[in-house]
Amino acid sequence: MNINKRAIGPDWLGVDWGTTHLRIWLLDARGHILAEARDDSGMATLSSDQFYARFTRLAGPFLSPDKVIPVVACGMIGAKQGWH
Repeated sequence: MNINKRAIGPDWLGVDWGTTHLRIWLLDARGHILAEARDDSGMATLSSDQFYARFTRLAGPFLSPDKVIPVVACGMIGAKQGWH
């Protein structure tokens, strides 16, 4: 019997960056939330030159230089006044 055992661990980040809040979830391949972070730094509260620093501050504990993981983002981040 050949069983494919995949270690369940951090697989991707889900981001909801709205007008009033930033929410980040660290998820495994099955979509289970492993950790989360949130704050009141919505797109309307920041200037465009602050987006990168705010994202990395909040997401930093979930990121590792040893593993690249995808980030799926939704909300105002994709709007005309969002992060480009």
